[in-house]
Amino acid sequence: DLRRNHPALLLRFSGEDAFRTPTDSLFAVYDPIADFVDRFGTPDTVGIATPQQVAERVMLLRRRYPKIALEGHFHNDRGLALINAITAIQAGMQYINTSILGLAERSGITPMTALVFNLYLDNPGILEGFDFSLSYPLNVLVADILRTLVPTTEPISLTNRTHTAGVHTGAVLKDATVYEAHPLQKFGVTEQRLLLGPLSGQHLIGYYLREISYFEGISDDVAADISNEFKRRVSEINDLKSPRLLLEEIALQNGLRKSSRATTANIEVLTNGGK
Repeated sequence: DLRRNHPALLLRFSGEDAFRTPTDSLFAVYDPIADFVDRFGTPDTVGIATPQQVAERVMLLRRRYPKIALEGHFHNDRGLALINAITAIQAGMQYINTSILGLAERSGITPMTALVFNLYLDNPGILEGFDFSLSYPLNVLVADILRTLVPTTEPISLTNRTHTAGVHTGAVLKDATVYEAHPLQKFGVTEQRLLLGPLSGQHLIGYYLREISYFEGISDDVAADISNEFKRRVSEINDLKSPRLLLEEIALQNGLRKSSRATTANIEVLTNGGK
């Protein structure tokens, strides 16, 4: 009666625990109403599905119900919510439930910005017309409301443009694309951070001394010498002496002086402990 009296109404029906339920049982529930609904929900309610299982089940449902759209709801209990959602879309699923930062029960569900980011990388045209620039600010806003941080596993995060190891930071100072393969700027991650710490190499240390602390006379050789001493003394880093303080102490002990010129730095450099 509902379908007959309201033909334009979108009707959705979802099973529960659809990936732990045998397909015959799903069919027994879905078949009687297949002629009356527009969409079937197929939730992985407890996060047991693997990408292979998702692909197989989505294709099976598409063959059985070719005129009905499919909707997925993937939990992250196994850490597979994102890849399961991508696999489902590749197999023909049209709708995916997401949340900001993947927030939901237990380990959460598919993170919205992570899914949009991956869809864009695979096929930019599929998201034509969308403005992604607020993706990262949205993640930060929600994290701030919850008094937490954007998860380090979230692709749309400043963590994904933060570099630590000496080889990495040295390359990034010359060409960021060496270790940044994706257009995170489009998604609002407009900053880049290099982390000064025990793993830092001479290129970052030289950059930091010249452009952040304004020391004069920082040649490549001087940077290499100070870098070696910094690595020998990293055990001195503690709550009272940050990497920045240790590095500047070493520079001053080596007779270097600070200049009064304005900074020309265009890359933010953080130090462990934030001091």
